[in-house]
Amino acid sequence: MSHTDHFSKNSTFIHTLFILLILAYVVLGQVLLWNIPYSFPFGGPDEPMHLSMANYIANHLSWPQWDSTEVARNAYGVSYSPGGSIVYWLHGLSYKLFGYHRLGAYMLLLVYLLLSIIAYRKNRLAGFLLLTGLLPQTLFTFSYINSDVGTIIAALLFGMSVGYFLTAEDKPKNFFILLFFAGLTITAKLHLWAIAFLTLVWVVVYKRKILLTYPKKVWLIAILIGLVPASWWFITSFLANDGDFLGIFTSAKAIAKFGGANLPSLARDWTSFSMNEFLSSTLISFYANWGWMSLPLETYAYTIVSIIASLIVFMVYRHINTKVFIFFCMLLIANFAFMIVYSVAYDYQAQGRYLFPSFYIILGMLTTIFINKKIFSKALLWLLILLSVLNIYFSTTLTLFNYVDTFLSKPVLWKDVPAEKYHKNAKFHIDGFQISEGKLSMRGWAYDATANKAFDTIFLVLKKDNTYYKIELDKEHRPDVANTFGNTQLKDSGFTAKLIDLQTIPHGIYDYLFAVSLDDNVTFIDIHNKLKI
Repeated sequence: MSHTDHFSKNSTFIHTLFILLILAYVVLGQVLLWNIPYSFPFGGPDEPMHLSMANYIANHLSWPQWDSTEVARNAYGVSYSPGGSIVYWLHGLSYKLFGYHRLGAYMLLLVYLLLSIIAYRKNRLAGFLLLTGLLPQTLFTFSYINSDVGTIIAALLFGMSVGYFLTAEDKPKNFFILLFFAGLTITAKLHLWAIAFLTLVWVVVYKRKILLTYPKKVWLIAILIGLVPASWWFITSFLANDGDFLGIFTSAKAIAKFGGANLPSLARDWTSFSMNEFLSSTLISFYANWGWMSLPLETYAYTIVSIIASLIVFMVYRHINTKVFIFFCMLLIANFAFMIVYSVAYDYQAQGRYLFPSFYIILGMLTTIFINKKIFSKALLWLLILLSVLNIYFSTTLTLFNYVDTFLSKPVLWKDVPAEKYHKNAKFHIDGFQISEGKLSMRGWAYDATANKAFDTIFLVLKKDNTYYKIELDKEHRPDVANTFGNTQLKDSGFTAKLIDLQTIPHGIYDYLFAVSLDDNVTFIDIHNKLKI
């Protein structure tokens, strides 16, 4: 790899392509901003939780107390208040000032693009590297209300400061910059804290000979600088969570106070944990699996991207410090390990977004390493350009495809309704029930407690007077339910509803219940609730 910052005669073409890619992301971000619905398949049951955090901040200009009834909670009683991210302030203020929550996330997309432009002006390879990091999944993340956008930006800035500290002059100011952005990671979610801490420990050990020459005054100033951004969460959490300055014990209190009774554990026991399934689901959703992990690309797309990404990794390995590359590998392994432990101990989350902390720290480090070391490789450049173009192409296909028509279903008038025979021993739970823009989505589980097995089919039934509408629910694999009740036959007890267009049936107040079948015997389950349409 030659150490030069100059391109050849293709310079004009490269500049033009970079500008076009930037403009494409600006436009795609706008399309997603205004057109992605909050409901399934794009949003999950936690969308109301994100929205309520932004709404609370917009209404009160303060962080919600841990037991506030104004923030939405899941069935377990947990909200996003105890382990929050400062980015909710951005969502809330954008809603208060402009009347739209998602502008906050879009602003952070513009920040990411601005960082890419700055990097490109200093080193073309670094600029395209950042654009390559704007994966289709990342673009989707920048289109809705969530805390992951804060994780992306905080991790990227911290990674840049680490790379700068490694390769720039050995001056105290660079140590101050490192500690400031290390403190900034505390304003994001907890899973970034752990990865950032490991990175900080590694870089301090790596540069220990230089750091040990600094006087105590420099160390004290650096620590105080780091505490400036970090203190936001410690102070906020102390005030909002009854003295729990880390916020790690408050979720347990919320579960005890607001959680439903006898809910199944969301963790996955080791006996039913499949490493292949976990890795596959994580890596696919890391690159592109939009919505509630329900809108993936075709298999060939992941194959092409994997080949190109492998070549990029190989090129990076050949031309950066071996110790730094080994650290990258160890950081990714640690990130995976944290995800696995979390999945078997608390909540199964085989989702690629939980790899964002290590990925964007590494991306940021490489960016400043390329800039300071003036690294250039024509082969690596073209690989980065190719992957950047593919990112745009796959993002465009996902953005412009009419998913609403694909997933939309309508209640069907049920004419031959069997006699209303109610099931006497059915267990069920509705994990999520959401109506947005006239579209219903729901998720839960149900089974026959007498036969101790899942129902063959399950329908949602809307009843008004003597008129019945039925909606077929999709079966869902629920090993968490099987683990909770110690019965492997309940793995298929889950159900989900697609986007159900309730605007196609007459307005009014409906009873809603389940119609279930087992061994060709159809019975009803009364949910004891009503739905106003």
